[in-house]
Amino acid sequence: MEVYEVINEILISRSLSKRDFAKKLRSLEPKLKSTSEIPTEKVIYAYLNGTLNLKIELISYIAEALNIKEQNLFDQKYYNELCIKNRGEDSDIYKPKNDQISVKEPKTKYEVQTTDSYIQKVITLLPYAPRTMLLNIIEKLEKIKNITKQL
Repeated sequence: MEVYEVINEILISRSLSKRDFAKKLRSLEPKLKSTSEIPTEKVIYAYLNGTLNLKIELISYIAEALNIKEQNLFDQKYYNELCIKNRGEDSDIYKPKNDQISVKEPKTKYEVQTTDSYIQKVITLLPYAPRTMLLNIIEKLEKIKNITKQL
């Protein structure tokens, strides 16, 4: 779970568009330390899409714009509850279990043709990784592969 994913779930649960959120956030006039400027709508969209990492100084403004506690942006249980609310109790991904929310095991099993337990463990956890993390992993592994081929 990434902060931008939590924000998007909150927006869905409140039927609030990304544009309306961006306007509300900009109206609070959050200034980035690096530029001393208010982020543009385009930058806010990039934060919401996960293509840019959120700046820590924006967290309090985001929480204020959404009228939530800052801690909720980092709370896995809060996020899971939002997902269930937005997708319904019969969601394929999230299922309540007593007082706890748990993630179901993925339906697809990946065949691993290696005896390396680390590789097997990573492959079984990949379905839980956010897209930006997967893209970073792919990029790094491609670089390592190319360097290895050159040797």
